[in-house]
Amino acid sequence: MKSNFFRQILAFNILFFLIATSVSCKNETKKEEDAQKLFFELSLAQWSLNKTFRQGGVSPYEFAKLGRELGFTGLEYVSQLYKDIYVSEDKEAALMAFVEKSNALAKHYNMKNVLIMIDGEGELSSSDEEERTSAENNHKQWIDAAHQMGCSAIRVNLHGEKDEALWIENSIKSLNTLAAYAAPLGVNVIVENHGGKSSNAGLLMKVINQVNYSNCGTLPDFGNFCLSENWGSLMDNKCASP
Repeated sequence: MKSNFFRQILAFNILFFLIATSVSCKNETKKEEDAQKLFFELSLAQWSLNKTFRQGGVSPYEFAKLGRELGFTGLEYVSQLYKDIYVSEDKEAALMAFVEKSNALAKHYNMKNVLIMIDGEGELSSSDEEERTSAENNHKQWIDAAHQMGCSAIRVNLHGEKDEALWIENSIKSLNTLAAYAAPLGVNVIVENHGGKSSNAGLLMKVINQVNYSNCGTLPDFGNFCLSENWGSLMDNKCASP
């Protein structure tokens, strides 16, 4: 009897040891996996790969795939890289195709659409009312696109007027118009310091502080506070008017 009893005890201890070891290994594996995860997520600015798309012969629609391969989870699009939109005779249809294709690719690669940076859609700070209104309408199309893609914001530029007072006045008008349009859609309108007066932090904040909508703000580029009108800091890392 005693022999059988001790055998049972021994078998139980061995089984307990194997289970405990298995649980311990699983916990260690989980700890290693958790350690590899960042406590925040990162999005990739498409401009970081602009030479790949502009000179390397790679389609900008490969953005989601490349972002996933590089370990990012979010995508920040750059409108000017999608030449098919700007050369199309039916821009509305081209934009819709861009939205549908980008959404499908983001879903396929399990990526999140975060932002669209808008270029080449007119001068939002122009004193020519017709020109400024045209620019506002062009940007509204991209706000619609951002909304349909689940992006939280569009990035805009403020150019078109050399006179300081008029630049401030016109910029406020355009941003109020765009922010009012974007607010019900859950889209933010953010301004990048992109050369000229927009790279003067003091002037830019005079504009932002007078916009009447909380969904309007800034997208600081800390390497581009150059005040040169010819965007010197963007061309060759030199600034004629720091």
